[in-house]
Amino acid sequence: MISESVRRFLATFCWDEYYFPMDGPFQNYTYFPPATLREVRACWERTADLIRAGRAPRDIGLYIHWPFCPSRCSFCFCSMRVPRSRSETAAYLAMLEREMEAFRGVFRGLGFTSLWVGGGTPTFMSEAELDRLLARAQEAFPLEPGAEVYVEASAATLTKGKVEVLLRRGVNRVTLGLQSFDGQVLARVDRRGQDRGAAERAFDLVSGRGMVVDVDLMAGLPGQTRESFIRDLAWVMRRRPDVLHLFAFDPRRQTLLAAGGYAHSPGQRRELRILIETADRALLAAGYRMSRLDPETLEPDCPEERQDSAVRRLGASVLGLGASAISHAFGTAWYCHPLSGSPRPGGARPAGGLPPFRLMRSGLDEEMRGWVLRQLALFGMISLRGFHERFGTALAKVPGLGAAVRGLEAAGGLRRDGPRLFCAGRDPVERHVGLKRLYSPRVVRAIMNKHAAGYRDFLAQDARGGRWAGVVREKMDFRNLFRVYFKGAAA
Repeated sequence: MISESVRRFLATFCWDEYYFPMDGPFQNYTYFPPATLREVRACWERTADLIRAGRAPRDIGLYIHWPFCPSRCSFCFCSMRVPRSRSETAAYLAMLEREMEAFRGVFRGLGFTSLWVGGGTPTFMSEAELDRLLARAQEAFPLEPGAEVYVEASAATLTKGKVEVLLRRGVNRVTLGLQSFDGQVLARVDRRGQDRGAAERAFDLVSGRGMVVDVDLMAGLPGQTRESFIRDLAWVMRRRPDVLHLFAFDPRRQTLLAAGGYAHSPGQRRELRILIETADRALLAAGYRMSRLDPETLEPDCPEERQDSAVRRLGASVLGLGASAISHAFGTAWYCHPLSGSPRPGGARPAGGLPPFRLMRSGLDEEMRGWVLRQLALFGMISLRGFHERFGTALAKVPGLGAAVRGLEAAGGLRRDGPRLFCAGRDPVERHVGLKRLYSPRVVRAIMNKHAAGYRDFLAQDARGGRWAGVVREKMDFRNLFRVYFKGAAA
């Protein structure tokens, strides 16, 4: 038997909701090999041809990452940094424009269905920078009628002038990342410039302007009490935003809090669960609904980010620009820029002052695997009819993938109920481990090569009497461990 600690190790080092799997607890694909700009452009040219021929989803999203913030909140795990000067942000904006120029000619005759500017804090830009970025993006990549144009904002940096820029450039969705109004909590997490007064002004600026207004709140922050969280939630609900996202703070290793040794105690985790459950009940009573996709139609049942839902529903394409941005060229590749501040990878460098690229080539088989993995990770089920409608063939007839699904079903990881397959068992760790059997052999090899050293370190901790002492029993090498969990073969 594989011990609980090893099961958890295998379950948590890759995320399955986006396939190719993310490497670690954030948007990271360090197992991708380096690539040149020429290679990346060639992938997009093939994808554009597939879209024109009707062999790929027509949805194309444009994501632009703005990594700068006025301060670094100690709970934040995003790819961000505090600029040393305005010249640094100006240089980054110029780099984004160069990247736009590098790709603009690829999409002739195709319109983008969404534009998302995330961060960081995009409204930390000056009015002139924000206007220039949105204008250049829409000039280089024209939007389809009805496209969703989405900008993340903070109450501390939003001004009347910036809202006018958003409206002039067609922004129809904005997120206010409020998180908390508790002064003691905000001081403890170093979130500067925000209080309830700033939030009130931000609401006044965006309400009634024809934009969908999202609000983000966070529970479980250091020093936050049940009473202060409920006060914040009640205040936001009185303002009636269109969408209210609740996040449970997760002290991931990228956060400054985790780096300083902060972790939730069992009692804090129980309290956090109570807070979220209480908030969910209050939101349902007020007429809000959980953002879900119908597992048969894969259509969102309430207002949701079009770009994100299109990737999950359809495997749609996304062109990502800027540090840490992730891109999906349907049927040809997934690629990324390394996280902001990461060292340049070895190997080929792109030309023209752009961030480096890391790329894994894809194909229809990988797109099918991604569709199945996303449905199982998100909904715990697959609609076999939906698969057939999406790809024009029965899942059971797909070489490799069909056999992997049957193997997972035989191992008890899936159960069949008519035209659907459901994840079996309630153990989330076992589910995540089991889903990895659906990875393609090529992805397995790439991840195995990347994580072999990590597994050796994991076993060394046990030998030193570290956190896994007395738990790890097996000393199988990493290749055999992968055979057990990815292939179901005997070690």
